[in-house]
Amino acid sequence: MRWVVVAVAACGTLLPAARGRAQEHAIGAYAVLGLEDVSLQGRVRVSGGDIGANRGTVTLGAGSRVDGTVAADTIRVRRGARAGDFFCRLMEGSTAIPCGTLTLPVVDVATLSLVQVVPGAAEVRVPARAVTAPLDPGAYGAVKIGPRGRLLLAGGSYAVRSIAIAPKGRLLCAAPCRLGVQERVTLLPGARLGVVPPLDAHALRIDVEAGGHGAAVTTGAHSALTGTVYAPSGDVVLGGAGRYEGTFIGRSVKVGAGARIAGASSF
Repeated sequence: MRWVVVAVAACGTLLPAARGRAQEHAIGAYAVLGLEDVSLQGRVRVSGGDIGANRGTVTLGAGSRVDGTVAADTIRVRRGARAGDFFCRLMEGSTAIPCGTLTLPVVDVATLSLVQVVPGAAEVRVPARAVTAPLDPGAYGAVKIGPRGRLLLAGGSYAVRSIAIAPKGRLLCAAPCRLGVQERVTLLPGARLGVVPPLDAHALRIDVEAGGHGAAVTTGAHSALTGTVYAPSGDVVLGGAGRYEGTFIGRSVKVGAGARIAGASSF
C-alpha cells in the first residue's frame, strides 16, 4: 500500500476585530474550512470550532448560528444568522454587524498537503442487513455497504478506491483509523460513517484525493459522519438535518438546512 499525505503546519493570522481582540487560528481551529467558499443553509448550528473560506465567500443561511469565529474575504449574512466574531473585507446583508480586519489568506495554501492514494484491487461488499467481522488494515478497491449493512474496521491505515454507503448502512472504526480514498465518499440518507463508542471524532481521519467536477464527499439527509474530513481538491456536501462531529475541509463546503456540526479536529 502506498498512500502519501504531506504533513500540514498551517497558521492564518487574523488582526484585531472591532472588539479589540487579536486572533491567530491554526487549521485545527476550524470546524468548517473551504479553500474557496463555504455555504451554510438555514438553521445550521456549528459549535466547538470556527468557519473560514480561504479565497472566497462564507454564506450564513437564515437562522444559522456559529458559536466561534467566521473568517472570509466576503461574508453574507442572511436574516437571523449570527456568530461569535466576524473577520472580513466585505460584509453583505447586514450593516449592524461589526467585522474585524482580516489578513488574507485565512490559511496559507502553500503549507497544505496534497493527497495521493493508491488503492488495492479487491472490492469490499457488505450485503443488505449483513454485519462483518473487523476488516484488517490494507489496500482495497471500492467499498460498498448495502442498506442497513455494517462494516467494521479493525483500525490502522486503509487505502480504498471509493466508499458508498446505502441508506441506514454503517462503516465504523473499532479502533483509531486513517482512511485514504482515491475517488469519492458517498453516504445516502440515514447512513453513518464514524467510530464505535467510546471513540470520538479524533480517532478517525478521512483524506480524499478526488478533484474535478462533482463532490468528493457527499452525505444524504439525516446522515451522520464523525471524524476529520480532508478533501482539498474536491467539494464537501453535508446533507440537511445531519449530525456531523469533527472537521470538514474541502475546496468548497456546503451544509444543508438544519444540520448540526460539532467541531473536533485531528490536525
